[in-house]
Amino acid sequence: MPNVLPITNLQSNATEKAIRAALEGKWEEAIEFNLYLIKDEPGDITALNRLAKAYTEIGDIEKANNTYKKVLSLDKYNPIATKNLIRLKTKEKVKIQSSINPSPAIQANFLEEPGKTKSTQLVRLTDADNLANLHIGQSVMLEAKKRSVSVLLSDGTYIGTLPDDLSFRLGRLIRGGNKYETFVKGLPANHGVLIFIRETERSRRYKNTPSFPMTTHATYQADLRHTELREEPLDTRETGEDEDA
Repeated sequence: MPNVLPITNLQSNATEKAIRAALEGKWEEAIEFNLYLIKDEPGDITALNRLAKAYTEIGDIEKANNTYKKVLSLDKYNPIATKNLIRLKTKEKVKIQSSINPSPAIQANFLEEPGKTKSTQLVRLTDADNLANLHIGQSVMLEAKKRSVSVLLSDGTYIGTLPDDLSFRLGRLIRGGNKYETFVKGLPANHGVLIFIRETERSRRYKNTPSFPMTTHATYQADLRHTELREEPLDTRETGEDEDA
């Protein structure tokens, strides 16, 4: 008798493929896998939200609207469907560009300025479903905590954390009054998130301190001491979001 995967295994594989397709911008494949999932489980809200997202990305706004409305018929307070329906209705939707060829308008957000800008990969990432809803050029926020700097969506959804050395520096600068704007710059196929940070305002206390000095590790540490950016050693356990998040 031939080996046949149990239905639950097939569904699990389809879920993984649906998420991977979205992360890689393969929206037609994402639609196919999510349709497969809701065929057997019409009330799968997560799959329906992914499906609506995929419809939005290929420009099928009518199907996207209808799918989000289906979600709300099952869960009338669902935040993802509610938020995206508002975006579609008010025509504030930002078209997702591929990480290989973003539009000129999006590229303008990523202009490099020595000492004032930096691109970095996030660590301690959120779950794959939240990552699948990100897009190139999307504005995100920095939140300085005691031991790290978290990256959040405008609604407070946690995305990831800055690497420890960068958290060490920016956390103190942010608490000292510096301000920054941050965008999603890339979404690598390995479920990574690359962000772009730009200093927009330097506090009086750190007026002579570049946010992102071009230095070696040794001089970087010396620079931190010189500008009194002292902090106790960071907890480098990569176990998820900060304990005080």
